[in-house]
Amino acid sequence: TLILASLRLEDVHDVTTSICNLDMVLQGIYFIHLGKVDVYYKNKKNKFLTLESGSYFGDISYILGSKNLYDFKSKCING
Repeated sequence: TLILASLRLEDVHDVTTSICNLDMVLQGIYFIHLGKVDVYYKNKKNKFLTLESGSYFGDISYILGSKNLYDFKSKCING
């Protein structure tokens, strides 16, 4: 019930800033409706993976209340 109550739509168009920063406890679960999100592990230099439409992230940090180990940055749809 807590998870369903926290759902909200948030558009992210800016590719210069992070969606979720490293070492923060996330306040929700993020679902990717359109576009892509690059994921960086700790050092922020090397991309770990790219999440695409239909993917989600933040569930472990949100549910367990643990610090996030990844940096999530939106990626332009054509990129």
